[in-house]
Formats: sequence, C-alpha cells, structure tokens
Amino acid sequence: MKNYSNECIIETPIGKITISVLKGKVEQISFSDFSSNFDEFSISLPMMRKVVKQLKEYFNKKRKKFDLALDFSKATEFQRSVWRTTMQIPYGEVRTYAQIAKNIGKPLAYRAVANALASNPFVLVVPCHRVVSKNGIGGFSAGVWRKKWLLNFEKMEEDIL
Repeated sequence: MKNYSNECIIETPIGKITISVLKGKVEQISFSDFSSNFDEFSISLPMMRKVVKQLKEYFNKKRKKFDLALDFSKATEFQRSVWRTTMQIPYGEVRTYAQIAKNIGKPLAYRAVANALASNPFVLVVPCHRVVSKNGIGGFSAGVWRKKWLLNFEKMEEDIL
C-alpha cells in the first residue's frame, strides 16, 4: 500500500487554505495563493472533515481553540517546543518572540523563535499570528496583511497594528 497524503483546499475570508492529512494526522494547514483541484474523496476522510469543520467554526467566530492531531514528526525539538508554547496563547491575546523564547527556557533565542514560527506548517492551529515583535507587528509567512487581519478578527487593539 502506497503512503500518500490527501489534500483539499478551502476558501476563507483571507484566501485559500490547503489542508494535508496523512494517516489520521494533520501534516499541513497553509495559505495557498494558487488554484488546485478539489479532491472530494479527501474531504470524506474523518480527520479532513474535522479540520474543515474547525476552520469554518473559527472563521464564523464559533471556535477559539483547535483540537486536532498534528504531525510534528518533521519538526526539530526546538520547533516543537516553540509551536506547543504558541498553541497556549489564548484567542485575542498576543505574546512577543522574546516572551516565547523565555517560556521555552531559551531567553536569548527570540530570532530562532521567529524562524521556527516562519516555518510553522499549521497556520491558525499553531497561532503564530499571535506572536508579535516588541517593536510592532513583526513578520508573517503568509503576509503581514493576513496577520493584521487575523489579529483584528480576534479583536486585538489597534495600537499594536
């Protein structure tokens, strides 16, 4: 039996999101700025249905935290620690890269934290949009405009934007 991932693309208010699932775990959730064929079979997979449902609930303001099995097997231990810590940031709140670094026990590793978040394959579920620079918004691999939109969507104060 061949191992392959099943993907689907959903529309959101801020662009298409590609979801990839393999063996009952989420491999990737990422913004897609390209068009692709929708695979109706993949949406019938239980985990795929769960991801799509939770993303729709998030964008309908009915979900503030995700409950999904994520595949961290391709991540380094450092990335996993950054992503797990980031997942603990409550909806509507932000932390700085330096705060995340301190929380994982590496207070001088704020740039490495930023790099780990830039490679986050689980957009929204690992809410890297909630991590900001001490001097402003910071970066976002899917575009700073999306980060601003998400923070506003979660009712963040305008003064950090």
